[in-house]
Amino acid sequence: MKESKEIVKLLKNERKYIMKCLRSRIKAAREDLKGGGIEIAINDLLGALHWQAEIDFIDYILRRIEEAD
Repeated sequence: MKESKEIVKLLKNERKYIMKCLRSRIKAAREDLKGGGIEIAINDLLGALHWQAEIDFIDYILRRIEEAD
């Protein structure tokens, strides 16, 4: 039980960090679009998609831990 609480804490901290990365990539994409750099904006959005997939996976793990407890 104590181990699962530690894992949940670590996952939540990792999720916060990934959310910052996601926001940063979206912000960069917006700035690139304003400057006319469509190709760079697309790369930033693909990076954001990657971060979103990691967040979804962490959320899935957290739900599974909750169900097990």
